[in-house]
Amino acid sequence: MNVLSGLINPSGKLTETIPYDYSDVPTKNHFGEDFQSEYRESVFVGYRYYDKARIPVLYPFGHGLSYTAFEYFKARADKKGVFFTVKNVGDVDGAEVCQVYVAKQESKIFRPLKELKGFIKVFLRAGEEKEFFVPFDDKTFRYYNVTTKRFETEAGNYKIFIASSLEDIRLSVSVLNTGAAKIEMPDDIPHYFSGDIQNVTKTEFEKIYGAEIKDETYDFYKKNRIKIDLNNTVCDLRFSKCLITRLIGKHFNRKIKKGYKLDCAKRSDLSMVANAPLRVVATYANFNARQTEGLIELTNGQFFKGLNKILFKRGVRHGQKG
Repeated sequence: MNVLSGLINPSGKLTETIPYDYSDVPTKNHFGEDFQSEYRESVFVGYRYYDKARIPVLYPFGHGLSYTAFEYFKARADKKGVFFTVKNVGDVDGAEVCQVYVAKQESKIFRPLKELKGFIKVFLRAGEEKEFFVPFDDKTFRYYNVTTKRFETEAGNYKIFIASSLEDIRLSVSVLNTGAAKIEMPDDIPHYFSGDIQNVTKTEFEKIYGAEIKDETYDFYKKNRIKIDLNNTVCDLRFSKCLITRLIGKHFNRKIKKGYKLDCAKRSDLSMVANAPLRVVATYANFNARQTEGLIELTNGQFFKGLNKILFKRGVRHGQKG
């Protein structure tokens, strides 16, 4: 109520990107639908992807609202960091989160257009202005070289952006940085350079990963039956020996396949439950070690033996020492 009435000036900023639709998410083509999930996006996680791929979003990373307005000016940078001045040009006292992004000009490696490398939250009264400083550190200009397997710095010009959000750049300055004279990167990985992460191929991912990706599958001991352990998921229960748990697994599997009809929040909640390992389920159910053992026995066909252990608690809680 204090925020709505103006007694308190909101000053928070989003720490994530909110896309328009699930179809805009970088992992939509290769995560969560097969037996194994591959994190093909590399450095293009969150805002780094949407910015690189030029995907319009509902709300960008770093976005926030306020009852006042701030102006940025007088930016300068040296080897230690970046200086800039901020003024509250509104009639209300308030706080602003100033964000510093770094971008490499004419880079020889694949990388985001810009990366958050520092920020500072400042409080200014109406009409007040101050100069602020955000320091550079050993992580400001570095990247991880998958070929040499170490962090390196690419030599050249870098653009420093001072912003109110990822999409609200207020000031920019350039700095020259020395670094590695020779850059070694895998070749023929066009989707990583373009930022088209949704269409990264298996071959491209293997070059970044540094090894061949072998397709995993279920170890069936007979048709559509596997031995369940604590690492299997709720969805995997559709292949269990117990009819009840098999029906539960099939239910969640059907829900997952129809998930595209749900909104992002419901789809996320459903996926989290369906793909939760049984060890996580046991923990949330507050099962002790004996009950957890019973859960696994039940799913593997020892129904009454497993049910007895689940219903009649004895021993210590799962994950704790006796």
